[in-house]
Amino acid sequence: MDDRILNFIREHRGKILGGLIGFLVAVLLLEFGFWKCLFIAICVCIGLWIGSKSESRDRFMRYLAELFTNGH
Repeated sequence: MDDRILNFIREHRGKILGGLIGFLVAVLLLEFGFWKCLFIAICVCIGLWIGSKSESRDRFMRYLAELFTNGH
């Protein structure tokens, strides 16, 4: 790709991502309606929450394992 395009993407990453998310939400609302989209959003949020809990538990368990195996 051209360097100008890559620089533009780097400088405006948030705007580009926000625009794409807005477009996706609009398409989903038009296709499925408000309540089905709200249900999908809630399911995604629950999935993200469960995934983040799993990751923090894994990090905590690794920390404990390193703490006790290093003889501290």
